[in-house]
Amino acid sequence: IPKAVMCLLVNFSKETVQNRLVTKLYKESMFEELLMEDQTLAQERDKCIQVLATYKKASNIISGTL
Repeated sequence: IPKAVMCLLVNFSKETVQNRLVTKLYKESMFEELLMEDQTLAQERDKCIQVLATYKKASNIISGTL
């Protein structure tokens, strides 16, 4: 019985904490801030796109010579 009681208490606490976090997170006034992309991440993505374009060019050149 003690294990069942602990299980119920833990599950109740987990649900309560989750509900509180969700209500804090999903405020419409914070959507813009939460969805804002980090500047370094955007730079890294642009760099990866450039590298991918370079690899595609190299692949086309290699395919053309074979």
